[in-house]
Amino acid sequence: MTMSTALIRRTCWLLCVSGPAALSHAQLSITAIDNVPGGLGNTIAALSADGQAVTGQTYNATATSAFRWTRAGGVQNLGSLPGGVNGAGSGISGNGSAIAGVEFTGGAKAYRWTAATGFVNIGTLPGGAAALANGISVDSNAIVGLSDSPSGTRAFRWTLSGGMQNLGVLPGGTSSEAISLSADGSVAMGQSDSSQGPRAFRWTSATGMQSLGTLPGGTSSIAWGISGDTRTITGSSNSTAGTRAFRWTATGGMQSLGILPGNLFSEAYSLSEDGWTIIGGCGSDVGGAAFLWTPALGMVDLNTYLPTLGLDLTGWTLDFGKSISSDGSVIAGDGTFNGEARIWVVSGLTRSGPCSADYNGDGDYGTDQDIEAFFRCLAGVCCTPCISADFNADGDTGTDQDIESFFRVLSGAAC
Repeated sequence: MTMSTALIRRTCWLLCVSGPAALSHAQLSITAIDNVPGGLGNTIAALSADGQAVTGQTYNATATSAFRWTRAGGVQNLGSLPGGVNGAGSGISGNGSAIAGVEFTGGAKAYRWTAATGFVNIGTLPGGAAALANGISVDSNAIVGLSDSPSGTRAFRWTLSGGMQNLGVLPGGTSSEAISLSADGSVAMGQSDSSQGPRAFRWTSATGMQSLGTLPGGTSSIAWGISGDTRTITGSSNSTAGTRAFRWTATGGMQSLGILPGNLFSEAYSLSEDGWTIIGGCGSDVGGAAFLWTPALGMVDLNTYLPTLGLDLTGWTLDFGKSISSDGSVIAGDGTFNGEARIWVVSGLTRSGPCSADYNGDGDYGTDQDIEAFFRCLAGVCCTPCISADFNADGDTGTDQDIESFFRVLSGAAC
């Protein structure tokens, strides 16, 4: 890697004249999402990419339905398709304006909801009678899920312009389900059975459905989340050590994220746009614990980690982390508050890794140590928490663009 003369001059000016900008921790906060009027409880399905809205399922003694919560408007019972009494929201668009979901009354029906259109049934694959919608793209123009068909249950990708497309199955398989999709809607992932057993898959129009394999010794895997840039997928796989959360990339394959002490299994559900911050949950016979994972931190229990950052969790138990905003600053999941089931939303997180001023992962942002660690990594000597010299996570390592992005972030601008 050779730095241009002009870039060297700009770098020296930033270091020697202006000095690094000291970035402070954002103010952490936790919000409990109340039940809808008359409701007995809510469960979360997804957080919007901007961190401002949540959808899921609300329930009372006789029915279930989709709900939407926004910071500006609070919680709203959306109801169901006409005539329905048992439904749920399963995916939410980037700004929270559109929701994908399912109505179970009279057979499963996949839908897309907006305030302008209300509930719109998106149909089934040809010859099918039932469908479930799971995920929706940031712009709300694509939805994935599963539908029955004459050839069996199949993963689908639906678009406003093209309708519902059968994504097929892995070789030897008879059924599949698409669970999530990339921000632009071009890449889908989920689970398909195969001649080797149930496997997590990644699908694109160019490659079709490809198996992600399993962790060592595993016989099954499932993919739950995909990064906005499409490079990283997360989920869970069984293995010789038990069921473990994983992080998969095309270059690194499937990596176990481990497990919190005292638990029996771990599952990873959602990840930031760049794929470097992951949330999920661990479980045992006596309960569960929400976790956060980054390369610098490894897997940490949110119940003990967040208080070290100054967040008061009195009365809270965070059982599962379910969804994360695109920039990694907002996370949401299921838990209890003073013994009652509640959805929680934690805001104000910062993270180390690509596009973070805490490059060395020590908890201090924009320091001389971060700058020194970055330039050591450019020279080929990266500290353990330092991910790589590909600071802007564009796939090219140690370029002028990485250096420019680094100093933009130090000055408080976007990557």
